[in-house]
Amino acid sequence: MYSLKFILVVVFSWFSHHVFSQISGIVTDAKNESVIGASVMLKNTDKGTFTDIDGKFMLNESSGILVITYIGYKTKEVTGTPGILMNIVLEEEATVLESLVVVGYGTQKKKDLTSAITVVDEKAIKDRPMTSAAEALQGKAAGVQVVQPSGKPGENISVRVRGATSVLAGNEPLYVVDGLPTTDIRGLNPSDIETMSVLKDASSASIYGARAANGVVLITTKRGKANQSNVSFSTYAGVSRLRQGIEVLSTKGYRDLMNEISPGSIDPTRTNSTDWSEEVFGTGTIQNYQLSVAGGSEKSRYLLSGGYLNNTGIVAPAKYSRYSLRMNLDNEVRSWVNIGANMNVLFSNTKNTQDNASSGRGGVIMSALNTPPFLRIYNPNNPQQYDPNPFQPSWENPVAYMNGPDQNQTDNRLLGNVYAEIKLAEGLKFKSTFGADLNTFSRDYYLDPVKTNFGRNQNGVGNATKSTTNSWLIENTLGYSKSGDHAYSFLLGQSAQKLQWNQSYIQGNDFPDDVSVKTLNAANNISASTNREAWSLTSFFGRATYSYVSKYIFSASLRRDGSSKLADHWGTMPAVSAAWRVSAEPFFPKTDVIDDVKIRMGWGKNGNQEGIANYARYGLINYFRTPLTSPLSGPASAQVTYGNPGLKWETTTQSNIGLDVLMFNGRLTFIADVYYKKTNDVLLNVQLSNSLPITSIQTNAGTIENKGLDLSVSTVNLNKKLRWNSDFNISFNRNNVVELNYTDVYYFGRIYSNNQDVSILKAGAPLGSFFGYIAEGVNPETGDMIYKDVNNNGILDPNDRTIIGNAQPDFTFGFTNDFYYKNFDLNIFIQGSVGNDIYNATRIDLEGMFDSKNQSVAVLDRWTPDNKITNIPRAVRGGSVYNVWNSTRFVEDGSYVRLKAITLGYTLPQKLLKSIRLSKARFYLTGQNLITLTKYSGLDPEVNAFGLSATELGIDYGTYPHARTAILGLNLDF
Repeated sequence: MYSLKFILVVVFSWFSHHVFSQISGIVTDAKNESVIGASVMLKNTDKGTFTDIDGKFMLNESSGILVITYIGYKTKEVTGTPGILMNIVLEEEATVLESLVVVGYGTQKKKDLTSAITVVDEKAIKDRPMTSAAEALQGKAAGVQVVQPSGKPGENISVRVRGATSVLAGNEPLYVVDGLPTTDIRGLNPSDIETMSVLKDASSASIYGARAANGVVLITTKRGKANQSNVSFSTYAGVSRLRQGIEVLSTKGYRDLMNEISPGSIDPTRTNSTDWSEEVFGTGTIQNYQLSVAGGSEKSRYLLSGGYLNNTGIVAPAKYSRYSLRMNLDNEVRSWVNIGANMNVLFSNTKNTQDNASSGRGGVIMSALNTPPFLRIYNPNNPQQYDPNPFQPSWENPVAYMNGPDQNQTDNRLLGNVYAEIKLAEGLKFKSTFGADLNTFSRDYYLDPVKTNFGRNQNGVGNATKSTTNSWLIENTLGYSKSGDHAYSFLLGQSAQKLQWNQSYIQGNDFPDDVSVKTLNAANNISASTNREAWSLTSFFGRATYSYVSKYIFSASLRRDGSSKLADHWGTMPAVSAAWRVSAEPFFPKTDVIDDVKIRMGWGKNGNQEGIANYARYGLINYFRTPLTSPLSGPASAQVTYGNPGLKWETTTQSNIGLDVLMFNGRLTFIADVYYKKTNDVLLNVQLSNSLPITSIQTNAGTIENKGLDLSVSTVNLNKKLRWNSDFNISFNRNNVVELNYTDVYYFGRIYSNNQDVSILKAGAPLGSFFGYIAEGVNPETGDMIYKDVNNNGILDPNDRTIIGNAQPDFTFGFTNDFYYKNFDLNIFIQGSVGNDIYNATRIDLEGMFDSKNQSVAVLDRWTPDNKITNIPRAVRGGSVYNVWNSTRFVEDGSYVRLKAITLGYTLPQKLLKSIRLSKARFYLTGQNLITLTKYSGLDPEVNAFGLSATELGIDYGTYPHARTAILGLNLDF
């Protein structure tokens, strides 16, 4: 039997080990509310934990300094006391106003901003599955319209900051990733991003000069934090399906229709019925894995991350996969010298599905709708071949378009920079940066000589494209800042950038019968071409700011750019802005309702050199091969463009007035901006006489304006055990072509089936205007369409065409709600576009009834002698397209409201996590595009057959639709 002394010693030892070797506590805010999920780290170690649903934490340590951090609160350090329940109160950041915002070549406190800048932070990115960084801007930033023109994996996303400003030049913003400018962020891993600052007005963007007319998006990636080691792993996987289909005629319905168009043309023995939509629209998949390690000390910090994404579309073979590696380093070599690096390596692979084309030109979507239903996938008489179309042998069935070619595209990219920053004196710093963007691209295509009609006609066909794009950037800045009641800063900088592009293309046909031989050296007939281009830009810039107690704030900047693209190389872009904090004035009433009121005003000029061809100032010559002679005499040549030494870049002048209001102790933030943008010297291909060998010349010949209103409201609705935050933004923009010189009207958007242009560019109308006839129904006597005689000359002629619609929305909006209760979180994101029209060119091929294409069930109500009162015209013999001329018949309301994403998450309790050595574990389920409210009859309202074009907007012609997606994900912190 143990003695009492022995028992007491054991109990005391156990108690000492389990109580006095543990640091525990509760973290609250100033209102004594629990702070859930705060990071509690032992200083200078990687040991730590997170607070639970009650704000409590526990560390198996006997002593040490604790570092407590949480978004929106000041970091706090306290000495850990074992054996007692510590009560730690976090102090809120001096409201939202004290937070730092990334601006061009620096940061500023939000309260000192004088221009229109919207920040999309990590909170809006980290818990939402995204494949592209540009997706993070959709519905999240007022004044920024984001459209995904296609649902294909890996496709470009259209981003418009306060409207389009150009016809030929680029309309996408300039992206600056950790200080390195680029126009392509498709490969950037969204999981690596910490913040995105959108510089919307000229006063904020003018520091980037000739590349900033369309706005600038500053992307800051994640970095290691001192004394906060962290290992994170995240993964998600999901499936996607078509949101809605289009019902087409069955074999019987198709036979009845063809008997009206071409009686007796269908073999009566062909009774098969293939559901081509079922064969084409499958189940897409997505999977993503991300591992990151971050940490460091006060002197040296690091972040290493690696990711893998694989996304297959709902229509094969569309696929996008990406490997990404990132390394961010920051080192304090001396107290006065910092050096660092930001490196991103990307490897992506893309397989494409041809869309935005008719069923006769390889368009898979249109082929799924138009292919006769009696056809089979494979020819029953020759199973190695796809079943040929008896009406048009060159019109393959959609499975042949999908699976016939063997094609692949790869991109390998290194994007990064290194920097050194030297502290010369108190407040005076010099920074030098060298960056590079190196990209190799390859695309290979092979169509064997057996399976398809085109392949057999060519006896196999293949091509290969290889290119390299290399650019380097050198920037040096000298900055000085001084704080105090009279705070001011100065920045002087120099930048030089050069880009070189090389491309080679080779094409061949007449391959061996052995389909395993796919390399182009086996082709009997080969042609090739090469291209090489380069441009350079050198710049000098400066900025000065002044603030008197953050009540009167001024900023001015100036940039001078010289471009190799122009004969008159140089241009100057100034900007000024000011802000007045009205609430700091003695006369402003002091209440508990209004915390802060600030009025902002800004003006500036920016340029757009992106759309200028590298050698537009020269007349270009093409070389053509001639038969070899003896002696050799070289190729033939011909001039193909006129040079224009007077060419200038487009210049956008913008004025902005803004109002910032903070209310209810920071629980409501209201921001409003009114702006006016005017773009002069718009680039256009001005038409010349048809008698000349070259019928156009690129020159500055137009003016475009955008004016609008941006509104955003952020609220903390509930802040108890149930927390509810909301963010709402809405954007109104009015686009107008003010003036066109030399040529009055331009036409764009050729529709293949009727051979007519549907988009018009003319003074007095916005970009994206539709042009055609006004349809007034079906003539009950003839069954043909009735078109309005607009000019009242008694005949129908091309002059009766007019503007029939507009793809520009009246407004776009985004509405996000975040709910938190105990360990559960719910995010609901709604996004929409209202007032925009869509030209549904898909219906031309689905309701035209002018050839052998299958049609939608809408034509069951077509005009016949027994059905004269209808809005669907008759079936046509002889191929006439009169009834499908571009007209209001195919213009539809493209407005939509979409449940873009809804996410339900659950974070495991801290007590459970300790037993499995995790700091945090969160499971979530996300649904994307689950509900779309729209009157549009097509597959999807968020489409554009012409991609990123600013003139050919809102046209749907067999465009790859967006899918509904369900995703299950997991986030782990170690």
